[in-house]
Amino acid sequence: MTSRNERIINYLGIDYSGFVDLQKKWAEIYFKEYSKDIEKKASSERMMVDLNALIGEVLQVYLEDRFRNTNLVTANNISSIVDISTGLGFKFKGPPAAAGKQQFYLEVPAKVDPAGSYAPDMRYAINFKNVQLQNTNGIVFEALEDVNFSLVNISSSLNSKVSKRTTDGTPTHFVLKTEAEVMAGKTVIETFDIGSYQPLRKITLANKNVLQILSCEDTDGEFWEEVDYLVDDVVFEGVRNSAVDSEDVPYVLKIKSVPKRFITRVDPITGATSITFGNGKSEDIGTSIVPDPSLVSLDLKGKLSFAVPMVDPQDFLKTRNLGLAPTNTRLTVTIRVGGGKITNTAANSLNSIISRNTDFASSGLSVTEVNNTISSFSSRNLLPIEGGDDAPTIPELKALASANFAAQGRVNTREDYISRILSMPSIFGQVFRVSPATMCNAGGGVQVYLLAKSGRGYLTPCSSTMKKNIKTYLSRVTRMAQGIDLLDGKIVNVGIEYSIVVLPGYNKSEVKFNTLLKIKEHFSINNWQFRQPINLDDVRCLIKETEGVYSISELKVVNKTNTIDTLGYSSEVFDVKSNTRNSIVYCPSNSIFEVKYPDSDIKVGAI
Repeated sequence: MTSRNERIINYLGIDYSGFVDLQKKWAEIYFKEYSKDIEKKASSERMMVDLNALIGEVLQVYLEDRFRNTNLVTANNISSIVDISTGLGFKFKGPPAAAGKQQFYLEVPAKVDPAGSYAPDMRYAINFKNVQLQNTNGIVFEALEDVNFSLVNISSSLNSKVSKRTTDGTPTHFVLKTEAEVMAGKTVIETFDIGSYQPLRKITLANKNVLQILSCEDTDGEFWEEVDYLVDDVVFEGVRNSAVDSEDVPYVLKIKSVPKRFITRVDPITGATSITFGNGKSEDIGTSIVPDPSLVSLDLKGKLSFAVPMVDPQDFLKTRNLGLAPTNTRLTVTIRVGGGKITNTAANSLNSIISRNTDFASSGLSVTEVNNTISSFSSRNLLPIEGGDDAPTIPELKALASANFAAQGRVNTREDYISRILSMPSIFGQVFRVSPATMCNAGGGVQVYLLAKSGRGYLTPCSSTMKKNIKTYLSRVTRMAQGIDLLDGKIVNVGIEYSIVVLPGYNKSEVKFNTLLKIKEHFSINNWQFRQPINLDDVRCLIKETEGVYSISELKVVNKTNTIDTLGYSSEVFDVKSNTRNSIVYCPSNSIFEVKYPDSDIKVGAI
């Protein structure tokens, strides 16, 4: 017989029936005189057993849930997943908004230039600020930059066309076209009155689904900057470029110190955005980032032995290393709110301009023409504007957090360098192709080959300002001792010459034209990368697949250099024959093939 001193507790009884069975066995041993009433449904003993089993099951489920939500893989509560992801360095954001390029048009009067030709009168080229648009579904979009028609290159027929003529054909007006980035959302201003000093002060914005915090200004006119972590004491800043390459690189990228900074966090349940500031006082702005040792070191008072001390962590936080805390001021926070799949907009459905401000000098100009010019301001999205989506689901959030943790926010692999450089905002220079070299430089650093595209769509080396911007951009994600050499990639200009045999009954000119369309598309520079070879068999297949082509009598690749028939090419000399094996023309690792002038560099004959 089992005695009271023998424990029979089974810790595996983790469900309701298990808890009931465990209590029955316990009662049979220790409370045998009452155990006979346990089977009676209306007895007080049975009620006690059922209540205990219910409490045990609830506690078990609660403990399991809490334990499950301590691990990213097993967690199923979105708040817990966001907390874990934040600890792994991933920043949760709300629903993103659609964004894209929008075309804008303005009709201006014509004038006669010094050469006697008619051209747009650029005195009427207005700069429109704070432009807001609305699509056919009522979603508001905002231009992220000024729509400045004074910057339009009127020498290009793509940007300037005659829109009105007199009866004798004399141009009277031109239409100017420009592009600007737009994003769904509305700009909203919130204000907060801040009292006495409070470290790590936290404020919560009233508006939900905040896409961006555009600015945070205090009553002294100073701005607080958003950073990823409060220990980040610098941010990137764009400064207008005044060098000769300003057209291709409008801004120079600089690093700016920001003692006044904050971080943001989005609540995954409510969608509310909170702002947390630093813990420093304004009078500490000049103190060292590293705490003064005299404030935290132990005073032994002549002793050489001491016990393990108790250290207050706050002693190490009483500097500006986490940024300053706002004190006795009013903060004006400008935000953009919106987002979600609903913001995705089909082509030609974002045409209504609902708000804009003008910025130009109208003195000396015809009032009637000025008013007509302003009223002619119009817009159209030729392509869909997409990118809007719902907030990430739990599986998506887990995948994003895991990928972010694996990346560690550093550039290590070849793909890291490519993605980082290509992600640099275009106002600091638009890199077209990137190719990190497999070999290091003499100092063990990384060599990266770069190429940009000119305004006419031709490959061109990156300017010196663009390279400086790239180095600055990478400086925050590369190792301290790692050197980076940004080198100009080599451009190998080539031409394609081929002859075809046309089937009887087909128009030779039409068949030739159809093959040319395919070859031009194949050799469009947007389809080519560094070290990508030319597969002649692929070219043959494209030609043979064209209706009316019987066979190919000749196909060759020719190198074009310097100046040929007034057309300028790169000076790179390339031996096609020695680099061709098994119908593949191999490209050097630091080079890219370019058919620069498709209309003249692709030649076709027909038999």
